Amino acid sequence: MFDCTCCQTDRDEVHLTTAGLEKHVVLTPVTNEFQPALIQIAPDTAATTETSLTFEDGSSYSGQMQGTRRHGRGTHRWLYVSTYIGEFRDDEISGFGTLTNSSSLSFEGQWEHNQKHGHGKETLEDGSQYDGQYEQGFRNGSGSLKYPDGTTYTGDFVAGQLEGFGTRKYADGKKYEGQWRQNTFHGKGIFKWTDGRTYDG
Repeated sequence: MFDCTCCQTDRDEVHLTTAGLEKHVVLTPVTNEFQPALIQIAPDTAATTETSLTFEDGSSYSGQMQGTRRHGRGTHRWLYVSTYIGEFRDDEISGFGTLTNSSSLSFEGQWEHNQKHGHGKETLEDGSQYDGQYEQGFRNGSGSLKYPDGTTYTGDFVAGQLEGFGTRKYADGKKYEGQWRQNTFHGKGIFKWTDGRTYDG
């Protein structure tokens, strides 16, 4: 709480914290209504600066900082490996940003505590493309996955695997719609062939 030195009166006086601001208020003895005092203090914030740094491992950072921490928008380049352009918070990759590397892998989306978390779009090592939800670094929740041969999957993911309910449309026209577990059909589903045959079970 804010230590106010102006509370040297015979009235009832208290401190309140509202929306991150500390406010000194006076409780009048007659109406019991709160009357705002003239003092209002915002939380301390460090100044944001633009900085370029090179680290011992050869990686580099250029962008905004608060004190000694990466904070705000910036670019971090790891030597011969990958580049991240986006938001940082308290020296961690947090917010919206794009990560690319020398193998043409890429991710664009939300981050939290240096991990993919929230909605994102990713190009995987085999050329597959994912668009959907992430949780703590894994594809988790609803999303869609398109394979290099044109096959697609739309549905649920758990810890990076096809799991839950989803639909796979094969490049040759076949289709499966139903339950999945650990990337395989599991449970009730409907499979349709291009010649009109259908399996439901």
